[in-house]
Amino acid sequence: MLRLTNLRVLAAVILTGALVACDDTTPTGPTTPGRDPVTVTFSGTLARNGAAAHEFTPAAGGTVTATLTALGGGEEQTIGLALGNWFSGACSLVFANDDAKIGAVLTGTLNQSGPLCVRISDVGDRIASGVTLEYTIQVVHP
Repeated sequence: MLRLTNLRVLAAVILTGALVACDDTTPTGPTTPGRDPVTVTFSGTLARNGAAAHEFTPAAGGTVTATLTALGGGEEQTIGLALGNWFSGACSLVFANDDAKIGAVLTGTLNQSGPLCVRISDVGDRIASGVTLEYTIQVVHP
């Protein structure tokens, strides 16, 4: 009889635990220590048929954004803006916008840390001959 009572008590404890675990709150999952995002600003000049790549290295995986914050030539001027992987001094493009204007944003998700790059270029001779445009790109990464 003692055994049957112990089994009933055990069953009651398990049932109570299961009921307590079933509530209406959304599970949050495990948390990891967060890092503040890093903001890097790259500036330079771009001429007809020109290009420039800037390297940066996130410390961890996460969201990476590149924003074209300034571009000479007016609000209608378009250029190529791209994010990619940095390999042996070259920018291997992954995301690209060949019609980027001031305010254009590229966003990607990085699985782990590693060297990346942002590239700006004159696509299709959109910059007039003899003209040099100043640009600023802001990159935010983990």
